[in-house]
Amino acid sequence: MVNHLPTFIYMSDYRTFTGAAQLDQVKQRKDRQQPNDEDETLLMIMELSGLDLDEEVRKGNLSDREQRQYDLDDGSATLTRTISDRWKQRRYEVQFRADGQLFYTFVKDERDPSLIRLEERSKGFQWFFSFDLMFMYESQGTFENCVILLDEPGLHLHPDAQSDLLKRMEEYARNNTLIYTTHLPFMIDLRQPDRIRVLSETAQGTLVTDDLTQSQPEAKLVLEAALGMSGRTSYLIAQRNLVVEGVDDYWVLTEISNLLIRSGEEGLPEDVFLTPAGGASEAAYIATFMVGQKLDVVVLLDSDRAGDDARDALVKSG
Repeated sequence: MVNHLPTFIYMSDYRTFTGAAQLDQVKQRKDRQQPNDEDETLLMIMELSGLDLDEEVRKGNLSDREQRQYDLDDGSATLTRTISDRWKQRRYEVQFRADGQLFYTFVKDERDPSLIRLEERSKGFQWFFSFDLMFMYESQGTFENCVILLDEPGLHLHPDAQSDLLKRMEEYARNNTLIYTTHLPFMIDLRQPDRIRVLSETAQGTLVTDDLTQSQPEAKLVLEAALGMSGRTSYLIAQRNLVVEGVDDYWVLTEISNLLIRSGEEGLPEDVFLTPAGGASEAAYIATFMVGQKLDVVVLLDSDRAGDDARDALVKSG
């Protein structure tokens, strides 16, 4: 049994690399087998870039700076190619510079061609840069076939970057099982509602459930925020509700109802609030949440595979 137990990796604190280092001092700590966290992150980034610490220390004492910069440019290009598709907000380019034993990391982007030192970038970018590179590096060895436990990832990121992090976490979970906790609405992936679990404190201990009706007020607030921020209109303001899969369904039904009413026929009742979701699975998720809020709800689903799965999920949740 022990041989079949997976490796569990828990992370609650994420190393960040400031971008500048005194290479000879890093080498001294490494040789004494006493590298600090920043040293280890620097060594990781240099390895991903094809750079060798001992060689760079040696070159730092030579007078031929031109050849050394060629080598650093080659390392910069290697790392840039590796990370080029990881941030969808804009394309970033990494450039390394060195002055003697002093090593610098600069980052520029397509909107601003000027070189900016990594430590002068936003804290969120620094975090994402170090966090993502660490996973990319470790996934070649330690972080493979593991259960990865992350505590509140993405705290320093703005919403668009949190969305990018969710996409990256799909890659982290490709060869691993990944579980993370969050209170951030944008870190809840509503495209995969079947993955969401709610933690509630009870007299018998912590309860983990996929039953949204059992969630406590704090969890409900986060879920409400996630649903409200996902691009759809607000809900939970009417007793009677009709949830549809998307905005197209919303407009078609609304216009047909208006046409019927203008023609003296019966349209949608005035007290029925129409809510578009982001697909069948999210429609089922919103409806389940409404049921938990003691609201009346009807869900209109397409007769396709996604609609059938959403229907089954609704029936299962009661």
